[in-house]
Amino acid sequence: TGVQHDVVAADMPLTKNIRVSNIFGANICNSYYVGSATRVYAEGKLVIYEDDATPAALKAAGNPAMAGYYDKIGDQFNADMEPVIRNNFGDVLRRDAQTDDNGVLIALFTPVINNNFDGVAGFVISCDLYPNDEGTTNTNTSSNFGEVFYAYQPEVNGTGYASFTPDSWYWSIRATFIHETKHVASYVAHAANGHAFQEVSWLEEGLARHSEELWARETIYNVAWKGNTGYGSAGTPGSLWCDYRQTTGSCLTNTRRPSLNVHRHFQGLYTFMTNPTTRSPFGRTPVDGGSSFYATSWSLTRYAIDRYGASDAAFLTALTQANTQGITNLAARAGVSRQQLQGGWALAMIADDYPGLASPSADIQVPTWNFRNIFAGMNSDFPGNFVAVPLVPTALAYGSFAPLTVDPLYGGAVKYYTFSGTQSAAQLVRLTSTGGGAPSGDLRVAIARLQ
Repeated sequence: TGVQHDVVAADMPLTKNIRVSNIFGANICNSYYVGSATRVYAEGKLVIYEDDATPAALKAAGNPAMAGYYDKIGDQFNADMEPVIRNNFGDVLRRDAQTDDNGVLIALFTPVINNNFDGVAGFVISCDLYPNDEGTTNTNTSSNFGEVFYAYQPEVNGTGYASFTPDSWYWSIRATFIHETKHVASYVAHAANGHAFQEVSWLEEGLARHSEELWARETIYNVAWKGNTGYGSAGTPGSLWCDYRQTTGSCLTNTRRPSLNVHRHFQGLYTFMTNPTTRSPFGRTPVDGGSSFYATSWSLTRYAIDRYGASDAAFLTALTQANTQGITNLAARAGVSRQQLQGGWALAMIADDYPGLASPSADIQVPTWNFRNIFAGMNSDFPGNFVAVPLVPTALAYGSFAPLTVDPLYGGAVKYYTFSGTQSAAQLVRLTSTGGGAPSGDLRVAIARLQ
């Protein structure tokens, strides 16, 4: 009688030695830090360990706030996050019997990340899915041989939402938690399916952003797929409006809040929209060394699901389990050519909820989100950081115009133009290379009539 806890999780050792891969090193599977950790949560399909090198004031054993936050994270994982991953991507523990056979995902919170990997909130490595051969072949020596992910810790023992406090850490870490769990599910699926590769980085990161979005929509915002959700307001708090309002009463009716959810999706997409010729959904470009492509890739996949998918779950599961990669995988799941997919997405970035556009084609819409309303809301809340309309095409009038020179476009980048005015005849648009003649065979043109 009474409350019964998961036997497997409860039987995990109280203390454990764990290796943390040196992800900034030359060989991440054979370069690592070694530390000991103490179990701070063990329920259901999750065990959380806290690095023993954690500053004493922030250890769960002596800090009730941290102990409470570990419990909340673990409970939310079991109740909400793990089902989102399993139903939309695949089972994190699908290969558990072939790895550590302990029935749980292990999460390690460690200052190794804070101290050595600037800008990293969490990570996983595929090396962990294969045995540690130290003492024999001395390969894969950073492996903990199991389903494991690693995350950063707070650094300041205080309250409030200044940087690196426990409150601030809890507010943002759960998006990282489900993001990294999705990576584990993907690695597991590819290994279990016998694929000789993992998904390409740009698509893998974009799909991990979908895990964050799904958790937000289903458990924080409570909004529907294709619900055209906007920024939100005090009267409609089920969206981004609450992401940065950690103490607002109308936002806290959901006990999982305060929670930072999809703001960084639109922050990264904003970066693309302000200069779409130099950025791409297909990874970093030479002039864009950041991670905005995570969000741009997310938007491309979101467009594909909304336009061609039967459901989030059906489309995302098929993507994760497929024996192809990258844009080939994405286009195959959509059932159209990559050219049609990319052209529709590029147009949707400007045409979604375009003012005055009646009965828009499904080819140029992203019906799950109202992009224009969201960017207007971000501008209203953070006017120094965002403008209301970030994607501004080069404006041209119908008729003759002087030849235009377009800077080189990186793969996946877009150059936008609008034609307006009085149209008295057909408009001819001719593309040539810089020196004349035919342009690159990889160049495509997508056109939509918006008025």
